[in-house]
Amino acid sequence: MKNFLDDDERSERRRKVKEVKEKYLKEIYLNILKAIIIVLYFFVLNLAYKNISTEHIELGIKIFTMIFLFMAIYIFERAYKKDDDNLAIQGIEILVLSAYTLTSRHITNKFNFEFRTYSLVASYIFAIYFILKCIVIYTKGRKEEAENLSDIKEIVKKDEPVKKEATKKSKEDVKKDTTKTSKETSTKVSIRTKSEASAKTENKKSTSKKSTTAKKKTTQKAETKANTETEKEKQDALAKKKTTTKKAETKANTETEKEKKNAQTKKKTTTKKATTKTNTENKKEEQTEKSKPSKRKATTKNSTKKEIEEAPKTEKPKRKQVKKEVKEND
Repeated sequence: MKNFLDDDERSERRRKVKEVKEKYLKEIYLNILKAIIIVLYFFVLNLAYKNISTEHIELGIKIFTMIFLFMAIYIFERAYKKDDDNLAIQGIEILVLSAYTLTSRHITNKFNFEFRTYSLVASYIFAIYFILKCIVIYTKGRKEEAENLSDIKEIVKKDEPVKKEATKKSKEDVKKDTTKTSKETSTKVSIRTKSEASAKTENKKSTSKKSTTAKKKTTQKAETKANTETEKEKQDALAKKKTTTKKAETKANTETEKEKKNAQTKKKTTTKKATTKTNTENKKEEQTEKSKPSKRKATTKNSTKKEIEEAPKTEKPKRKQVKKEVKEND
């Protein structure tokens, strides 16, 4: 079995190497053909410059430049659609060739170059470019051949995880796949139904638990609210008691102060009245004494002395009575 497998692997490798060789040989031959065509093109221009007039040569150069430009545009469009780098490089090469042919007549007239030498130099430059390109393509192909012959890629692939590639299936394989998928879907549906039933039972349990927990929470909240309300009522009652006691104390203090003020005012008024009464009585007596006619003293000095002694004796008891009344009022 091992020898058989080795032979198959070797045949596959040889086939891959042949494909790589054919691919790169085609590219090399195509570039060599391009180089030959460009050399012949410039050779034809040299012959035409010898045998044909300048007007016809200028007209031919314009026609060739237009042809090359249309070719370059077409190749660029193909390269954009296919996303191919080789086609894009070919389009750039044709575009450079058209620009070179268009400016050939102008440069030869400006710098006094011979048209033959100018075209020969252009053909040599393009030939060297294509030869270098062929060398690059050949080296790239040899590298790919060596990579296909070596076992390094297979060793690396064994270590890396295998990636499934998309392949075309036959009708029988498609039928088998459909039967397998139908079986898998049926099993998945049964598993889903079981899982849904278990999920429903779990949901019922969870809902019952949630309802019990919610009831407990509501009872706890009601108890906490009742406790808070009782505490608030107690605090309000204490605050009311404090306010009532403070108001009673303030009223008592204000009443006592008013009584004291009223007593003081009464004392002051009584004293003032007594003093005013005494003053008025004294003034009246003085006025009465002045109004009485002055009796002539008839007889002697003894009578005058008796009158003088009697007058102060009558005034003294009046003053004593006024002082007693003032003391009683105080």
